[in-house]
Amino acid sequence: MPLTLQSTISRSPDYVTNEIDGDLVMMSISEEAFFGLNAVGAAIWDFLAEPASIETIISHIVDHFEVSEQQCQADVLRFVDEMVNKKTLLINEQSTPGN
Repeated sequence: MPLTLQSTISRSPDYVTNEIDGDLVMMSISEEAFFGLNAVGAAIWDFLAEPASIETIISHIVDHFEVSEQQCQADVLRFVDEMVNKKTLLINEQSTPGN
């Protein structure tokens, strides 16, 4: 499913996280993989305690970091795409009016 600004994203329940020396470290229970997130990635993960649209995530990041909306949009789309490919984030299917 292609990402759009209206795509709703949620955390995969398969990942556990822990903060180590100020960095957020993630581990997949089923895939036995782990990696760390920088401050912006950690902010996105924290924000996704509840599912949110990419558009809402971008607004949140622009409000909390010094970044242009255009740059933020490109970076968030790239980050979310990478995390979806790693099965860390999930794209929630939405029904549109008339479906």
